[in-house]
Amino acid sequence: MSHEIRTPLNAIIGFSELLATVAEPEERDEYVKIIMTNNELLLKLINDILDLSKIEAGFVELNPQLFDLHEVFAEIGLAMQYRITHPNINFVCINPYKKCLVTLDKNRLIQILTNYITNAIKYTVRGFIEMGYEYVNHGIRLYVKDSGIGIADGKKEKVFKRFEKLDEFAQGSGLGLSICKAIAEACGGCTGFESHQGEGSVFWAWLPCEAEILE
Repeated sequence: MSHEIRTPLNAIIGFSELLATVAEPEERDEYVKIIMTNNELLLKLINDILDLSKIEAGFVELNPQLFDLHEVFAEIGLAMQYRITHPNINFVCINPYKKCLVTLDKNRLIQILTNYITNAIKYTVRGFIEMGYEYVNHGIRLYVKDSGIGIADGKKEKVFKRFEKLDEFAQGSGLGLSICKAIAEACGGCTGFESHQGEGSVFWAWLPCEAEILE
């Protein structure tokens, strides 16, 4: 993890020092943008490490509450839309029910979806990213599908392992997917994926719960 921590930290320190010597507004704005990006990377990394520490100690904090997944999913979809800045990617949000009352940990559900979509954004440069859910087998099945680079057969067994990065040049710590798996299992559920190299992937998580649905 030392490399993962030092990379954004060095960028923050280096460009902060340069910022004091730059007079051109455009150049200053570019340095500020780089610093802010690396601030976010470092913060996410620290949060992931803290989350993983709790998970390894057996303390996965769950706070189930009753909420309408239709409303929450629409809010998540809007937030994720703004994170996909590539003009060649079409974002699709499949919100299939008019109402879907469930009792789950809302924040953990959002965490799973956010990690899945962040992963899809990293590996998709054209085509689509689709997120959706359905009520199946007495539980909610969340999924994120993309038309990205996919995963080679030889790397598939590493996907949900901790600290594994399928692409060394991609940003991230390799913790996001393993945290999704740990959260789902703590809820009594499971995770999985299907992927074909060069064609894209679909990642899913199933969380057991009863639901009151209006179609």
